[in-house]
Amino acid sequence: MRGCFLSVRVLGRRILPKGHRVTVLSSSNSRLRGIQFDRYQRLAALARLVEKTVAPGGRVLDVGGHPCELRFFLPDYRVVVADLPRDGAGWYVCADGVGLPFADARFDAVVNSDVLEHTPAAARMAFAEELFRVSRHWVFLGVPRGDADVHAAESCVDQYYRMLHGKAHPWLADHFAFGVPDRAEVECLLRACGARFARFPNGYLPRWTPAMLMNRYLETTEQAELALRRFNTAYNDVYAEADSAEPAYRDIYVATRGAHPLPRTATAEGNPGMDPLYEAFLRSTPGSDFELPDRPAVTVVVVTYNHGDRVEECIRAVAASVDGVPEIIVVDNGSRDESARRAHAAGAMVARTGRNLGFAAAFNIGWRLARGEVIVSINPDVLVFPDALRELVQACLEDEDAVVVGATLWDERGRFIQHAGGEILPNYCTRHLGRGEASAPVEQRDVDYVTGALMAVKRRALQMRDGLDESYWPAYYEETDFCVWARAQGFRVLYWPWAAGRHAESTTLGAGSRDFYSAYHHGRLRFVASHLTWRDLKPFLKAERAFRAGRSHEDVEMAGLRRGWRGWWWRLPWAAATRLVKGRIRWRRL
Repeated sequence: MRGCFLSVRVLGRRILPKGHRVTVLSSSNSRLRGIQFDRYQRLAALARLVEKTVAPGGRVLDVGGHPCELRFFLPDYRVVVADLPRDGAGWYVCADGVGLPFADARFDAVVNSDVLEHTPAAARMAFAEELFRVSRHWVFLGVPRGDADVHAAESCVDQYYRMLHGKAHPWLADHFAFGVPDRAEVECLLRACGARFARFPNGYLPRWTPAMLMNRYLETTEQAELALRRFNTAYNDVYAEADSAEPAYRDIYVATRGAHPLPRTATAEGNPGMDPLYEAFLRSTPGSDFELPDRPAVTVVVVTYNHGDRVEECIRAVAASVDGVPEIIVVDNGSRDESARRAHAAGAMVARTGRNLGFAAAFNIGWRLARGEVIVSINPDVLVFPDALRELVQACLEDEDAVVVGATLWDERGRFIQHAGGEILPNYCTRHLGRGEASAPVEQRDVDYVTGALMAVKRRALQMRDGLDESYWPAYYEETDFCVWARAQGFRVLYWPWAAGRHAESTTLGAGSRDFYSAYHHGRLRFVASHLTWRDLKPFLKAERAFRAGRSHEDVEMAGLRRGWRGWWWRLPWAAATRLVKGRIRWRRL
């Protein structure tokens, strides 16, 4: 599986609660992913830069932005598009860039991409001044480079277009008539406007030229619209961030007249190469022998947080445990080590959240990016045995009602069982069945819950519940909560002994540490607040007293419990009131 290391927002749908900001690798909106790669790469890059500098909810003006696609890349912002009148006008304000009908400092940011070269040289200074006039803080300016390499690439595209259609390329005509401004001219304009600026490359030129020629050819095919959408979707999925590299077709300038700190972005890590480009072209024409692959049966989602020393080995074990090449998505939860780079090097698609959102939120990002019908959650410190994925998928396919399937987990050396299904105790603590035993059960069985360290979930169940409950932060009980919900809906939660792996347990928080117990009991108290019934109150209190009896004040688990409780006592009245309004999910212990 070729690795793709992309970095654009998931489009068309918020995948996190309002207020979270996340960098995700790939897009879930097929219509936007299918727009021409040249527009997609610059809009995605501009959106990333806007998110670095402007708070969500800010006003953004896109000058020359017809057909108004930037607003889909920035769903949390108020985007207004201004452009010259066009036939079949869409949602935008009809206006000339040198006379914008807006008050001074009306917008938090003004975006303008690939428009300056369509402006006569004599009007460019007035055009730039107008952008800064209506902006309160930032101006984002994308401009093709006026150097010899870019001129040669555009000439090649124009000549090929003339050969196909017998006329000049329509949007390159202004480039040749007005001249594409070089870097010195653009930076002189910005300095004359009194602006400080940073410059970023966009549009990797060695790929830009052949990809543009392929687009021009596909325009002439029998089913041109479908062929173009298929080709550009495949291109955008692989190259969206990798194209922000030198040598570039254009520069994107981030400019401000104020004292705001200028953003800094690193060059894309790794380069997917040219092979995916040619494969996308061969597969794009409908009816050819190179059809795009069908939706995979299984997608593996690995949530990592500072697991750089383990994630590569985990991915290699996954790839060896199923026929063909599985879809593997690694969600890097704000790691401070090389987890993301190593996951990419191992061949996985990588999504980076930028900070620790917790396991549930990161897993939700992963399954929403996934294409598989069965989503398998695997911890980066788990090494699955051969055939493990095949067995999990088989278990899901054999029983329509089995929407959650868990596996056998052995300790790191493979000597003793850690998990063979789970049981929920009267005080809502959890117990891993079979723990410490030297042999695994030989029959499947229904269980209260299974651990998310190695768990298969059907996509339809995740869609019904909208994923895991993200309030279980940073981890623990989110999969238990989901399993309780699934059983309440009449589905089955299965333990499947023929799928197995080795697990280095709790490498993030440290098994048995105060941090571990604090997170565990914090999740337990959240679970109690959500699921405790009046019928179970007396058994719960009795079991809780027995759980605490005989433990000293210095006990590590008790210290963690006290710490977890401090974060929950004030929420209990609100949780109780919410449950009175919404009702209760009832469940029975097996």
